[in-house]
Amino acid sequence: IFLVLLVCPFNILYRSTRYCFLRILRNIVLAPLYK
Repeated sequence: IFLVLLVCPFNILYRSTRYCFLRILRNIVLAPLYK
């Protein structure tokens, strides 16, 4: 993980992980609506 932080800026990494987390959280919330 430390090497990844050295390769790419921490801001971009944090933003991408936050976007993935929000997308997964949205899927969990909207899961009952799809059934």
